Amino acid sequence: MRSKEFSRRTLLVGGICCAWHASLLDAADGASAESTARQLGCLSYATADGKVSCAPAWLAEIVSLGRAIPNSAIRSNFELGVSDILDTGERLTGIRPNVQIYKDGMSPNAMASLEVSGPVRGGSILIGWGKLGELLSKKNSTLLCSGIIAHEFAHVVQMASGICSDLLCGERVLNIELHADYMAGFLLQRSRSGFQLVDVKVLAEGWREAGSKGGFSDCNFHGTSEQRLLCLEEGFKAGSALEVGYDAVAEQAASFLADQNMCDLGRCE
Repeated sequence: MRSKEFSRRTLLVGGICCAWHASLLDAADGASAESTARQLGCLSYATADGKVSCAPAWLAEIVSLGRAIPNSAIRSNFELGVSDILDTGERLTGIRPNVQIYKDGMSPNAMASLEVSGPVRGGSILIGWGKLGELLSKKNSTLLCSGIIAHEFAHVVQMASGICSDLLCGERVLNIELHADYMAGFLLQRSRSGFQLVDVKVLAEGWREAGSKGGFSDCNFHGTSEQRLLCLEEGFKAGSALEVGYDAVAEQAASFLADQNMCDLGRCE
């Protein structure tokens, strides 16, 4: 008999809406990880502690950007914003993830991965078609899209560097998420789009609205709106110190979270 549980894993860390809910199953009767993953219909899988972490097959439903954004002017603006963040991230880290759109159905989402659709220089950022439409319908769509790409880029770097386990709050991923917020603020400041500190307040408010409307407002996961804004602002301010590189700011972010005791402060009902 297989025991099933659903857990937020650091293998694939979710975006502003919800965590990657990986399906973890014990292999039954000595079955191999490969056979267990095949039975689940996994697109890809990984093993840890005798369990199989499954990337669901619906991630294979990749949508072309032209289909996702038919309007050429809107599509061009989106591509410019994405390229700005990716260019900034690559300049600072040498990493440039793929960005792809997938069918997210009734669960608008965005996520980062090292396992799915791996590109040449590390990782993938996947934005749900529904989530993209939601972002593009907003007044500050360029800022919101840039913010989500920056947040997911930070997750890719976290996973590539192996820092995720150091950021865990016990079993909770709270500090992984807040660390990504901090680094997103840093990337926005270092980008060429000319974002200002006031923009991160708008971004944090957009994330708050997305959480409340989408049912993904668990402060034990992403943190409170106040915590997210604080981390965005601190990361943005860190970007003003031109001599500081990405790795140094990532360490600074981890120290900030520890000093602020975010793991305990983030506990809520």
